[in-house]
Amino acid sequence: MAVRWLAGRVKGMNPNQTGAMIPVNSVTIQGYKSEDFVKAYASSSGLFSVLNLIIRKACTMPWYPYQVKKGAEAKVALNRWVAKSKTPGALTSGTIDTIIKERKAAFDDSMIVDGSPLAKRLAKPSEYQSQDEFFENCLGYMLTSGEANIWGNTGDPNDTEGEFAEILVLPTQFIDDFNDPNDLHGLLGYRFAAGSGINIKKENLVRWKNWHPDFDAVDRRHMRGISPVEVAWRTYLMELEGGNSMANTLKNGGARGAIAPAQVTQGMPTRWTPDQVDMAFKELQKWTKGNSNNGTIGILGTPVDYHNFGLSPVDMDIIKVMDLTLHQWCRVFGVPTVLFDSEHTSDNNYQNAMRDLVSNTVVPMLSRLRDKLNGWLLPRYGLEGKVWIDFDISALPELQRDMEKMVNWITKAWMLSPNQQLELMGYEPSADPLMNEIYIPGNLKKLSDVGMDLSPLPNDPNVQY
Repeated sequence: MAVRWLAGRVKGMNPNQTGAMIPVNSVTIQGYKSEDFVKAYASSSGLFSVLNLIIRKACTMPWYPYQVKKGAEAKVALNRWVAKSKTPGALTSGTIDTIIKERKAAFDDSMIVDGSPLAKRLAKPSEYQSQDEFFENCLGYMLTSGEANIWGNTGDPNDTEGEFAEILVLPTQFIDDFNDPNDLHGLLGYRFAAGSGINIKKENLVRWKNWHPDFDAVDRRHMRGISPVEVAWRTYLMELEGGNSMANTLKNGGARGAIAPAQVTQGMPTRWTPDQVDMAFKELQKWTKGNSNNGTIGILGTPVDYHNFGLSPVDMDIIKVMDLTLHQWCRVFGVPTVLFDSEHTSDNNYQNAMRDLVSNTVVPMLSRLRDKLNGWLLPRYGLEGKVWIDFDISALPELQRDMEKMVNWITKAWMLSPNQQLELMGYEPSADPLMNEIYIPGNLKKLSDVGMDLSPLPNDPNVQY
């Protein structure tokens, strides 16, 4: 159903309008009251660094609607691709060829439904955001707050069937739920707490969230996603206090050391009068500062001890705590710590770690989002069972090494025809019938074809061997 722009159908969210009509009755509004994830993201360099790495890597892949091939074989291949793409560690050098083959059996890059309303909406979700900015918002809220709420605007807040004129990611901390009083897992709608409050039909918003184990029949917190920042809140506090301590140390560093009278006999060391301390300090400044003192040797009139005010064991522990918190953020979000260890990381280890990040974290996360978008967008555009929204994994450079291994293996697999090799590498097969033949290497021959007689030699005494 195409969107028809009638009177009252407008883009954007007007904070002065209440929006959709929702039968609230005696239902309670449950809100995401915690804004701690916003504060943590804005003040934690470790959290920002880890999330920025994940989001930038995930946003490099373009999204398209693909025409799904017909037939049971294509359906099975699609289900296998969907399952494997959500499995951490599935994209390895040993499986990438199988995965690409199954993806191609369901749809391929030549089957992009370009120019359709759905394709245009994916390419430009709204007039405010490009595709990568939209997914950056979506992933950012998911990783920090534990959920992403995507609103589809048809132009009429009460329209639950029309195509979307724009799709936007709404801030998690401003989304309230109208809970169904007769269903502990039911929702009647949503409310965007901006201005006087904007009501949203439940059909016009999709929530992508983490599982929340805390079940509560009153406030329905199990209907919201659990924030990874909330789980790792102590890590954030450790980093915050450690950073404050280091900043105070640098800000109030003071002197690097001090001299004091040395103990000469068994008694107490000589005590200097304030005037003597002041005179010694001025003389020390003359000796140690200025280019004219470079290389000179000072002379002291009395034995002294020097006390170094360098990093104390407590300061060294603070540095270790800062490193520990960064590693903790990596563990929380599934990022290899090697990517932030510049001192002990070789190029090979770094490349392997980036591939692990893509295979174990980025692709499974995007696959979950893909399934949510397909279940929400395709019915609205009347394309369920005909089109499949997916991201293009071939755009990831971390898989190029695996692709190189796959190509080397395929070119040596003489038991496959050239057309079969082309299909495994993602190319269209050739119409030339010779490309369906199997070619064996020319340097390999059967022993019987060589023409050599290897039967036992006759025992003839008259033959000279």
